[in-house]
Amino acid sequence: MKIIPLLLTSTLLLSGSAFAEENSLPPLTPDDLQFSPENMDTSVDPADDFYRYASGNWLDRVNRPADKASWDVFSIIGERLIKQLAAVAKKASEGSAEAPKGSPTQLVGDFYKAYMNVEAMDAAGIEPIQSDLDAIEALETLDDLTRFAADQAAMSGPALFAIFAPSADPADSKRYAIFSVGPSFGVEDHHLELLRNKEGDPRIPAYRAYVAEIMKVAGYPEDDATRIADITLRIETALYAGILTPEEGNDPRNRYSKLGYEEVQAQVPEFDLDLYLETVGFEKPDAVFMFEPRALPELSKVLKETPLEDLKAYAAFRVIENYKEFLTSAFEEPAKEFNLVLTGARTDRPRQEHMYDLLKENLGHPASQLFVETYYSDETKAEVIKMVERIHGKFRERAETRD
Repeated sequence: MKIIPLLLTSTLLLSGSAFAEENSLPPLTPDDLQFSPENMDTSVDPADDFYRYASGNWLDRVNRPADKASWDVFSIIGERLIKQLAAVAKKASEGSAEAPKGSPTQLVGDFYKAYMNVEAMDAAGIEPIQSDLDAIEALETLDDLTRFAADQAAMSGPALFAIFAPSADPADSKRYAIFSVGPSFGVEDHHLELLRNKEGDPRIPAYRAYVAEIMKVAGYPEDDATRIADITLRIETALYAGILTPEEGNDPRNRYSKLGYEEVQAQVPEFDLDLYLETVGFEKPDAVFMFEPRALPELSKVLKETPLEDLKAYAAFRVIENYKEFLTSAFEEPAKEFNLVLTGARTDRPRQEHMYDLLKENLGHPASQLFVETYYSDETKAEVIKMVERIHGKFRERAETRD
């Protein structure tokens, strides 16, 4: 039974509906999975199939939009939130010039204006990251590469080759510990299993084509772009072999083994941890939690067996791919084509709605402040708090009476 989604739905629909008319959003209907007997299939015994009983007529009546990979309550709520946040950002842009520097309105509004200025972004091409690409070209040793990877980590660039970062100590949440969490990749997390590289997987040639197209848009000759695509697949397939499978990752015992600092360094002698931590600005720890316990030995093999020029080519792709949202709009087409293969849908939405994920990642707190100010009235907050308290109370009551 979809208890948690139903609770989440009621909470989000309550919060989002109060100001829908004000922000030109259409009112919610049963097609939007707002509760209605119209959505139920009461011919079904709920003891046999509660999901069908609760929403069978909706399943029969509503079709998945052609540009969406899936369509359910989370998709519907997500689409509404995207449109709401776009309206909030647009409104902020109208007042950002007069807003105090550092205020949510100034930060979000200026971000909106810059991102919507496609003419300026297209004119700049990849010039905004040319200094990073020049720095990659100048790398001469693995220590240079380690320092560059650390510099990128410190400025929210791509997580190249390895990530060492702080998080709450599993044994004492009041303390921070350093974790080794493996690298990031050029593919979104929920599609990473394509790097298991199973024969016949259509996503693999699609990823190769995506990398090549990204490099061509960045100005690389076609032969170089194709070569870098092959290098990327080779490096990322090797690195991903050191990542826990989804099944393994779900077992906490595989996530929190702890090794002494020198033991960790011994797993990847080619990657100078002292240099990395010093560059990022972290103190050297006594021990490291191995969130990805097999990642560093695989990285060691990659660094030993891969020519430096290939590592540099891969780093160039990752930098370009990481910042492509802020560069020329010519990068949009390869991303849409790749998404079509990954999800079965080619997502085309207004540019201002692309900012939802970017604002979450880069300006989450100020964007959230403006969102709450716009869409959450005091009455709505009170209603949601009461509902959550009732849910907590019922769980508490049950916990106390269950063996």
